[in-house]
Amino acid sequence: MITDIFMILLLLICFGSMKLLADWCEKQVGTAKERKKEKYYHMEEK
Repeated sequence: MITDIFMILLLLICFGSMKLLADWCEKQVGTAKERKKEKYYHMEEK
């Protein structure tokens, strides 16, 4: 009984960690895209 609860809790922690990692990676990719846009706009102005 206690092992079932422990395994369910562990699964929830793992899924939560993966969600946080995926969100962080998406944020990193998003900022990289924004930086490329900024560089492109600065090059057009010159």
